[in-house]
Amino acid sequence: MRLRRTPEAIAAELDAAERIVLFCIASHTNLAKTAGNTAATRSRLVVKGLIERDVSRFVITRSGREVLMALVAP
Repeated sequence: MRLRRTPEAIAAELDAAERIVLFCIASHTNLAKTAGNTAATRSRLVVKGLIERDVSRFVITRSGREVLMALVAP
């Protein structure tokens, strides 16, 4: 049986570019001129299950939102 990793553990492993893109997608910020916004960065977040493709844009998943909350928690 596979154990589920905590959002805090996943958040700790994100690099700066992944964190920036995750924040931008969650806040509906235009990704066009965002630092770290590369296809590779977005692909890594999709593989990690933090974002997914919705028709013409990326959206944050439930686990992505949990990781984001772990990043901003005091």
